[in-house]
Amino acid sequence: DKVLAVDGMSTADSAHVVQYDDNGTADHLWRLLL
Repeated sequence: DKVLAVDGMSTADSAHVVQYDDNGTADHLWRLLL
């Protein structure tokens, strides 16, 4: 499985989002709020 992560744990508006192999850590959990 693949997951999304914010590169370097950045909080900047221009932060890059990268795709990784899932390693089971909680930092790959996302919630989309509409």
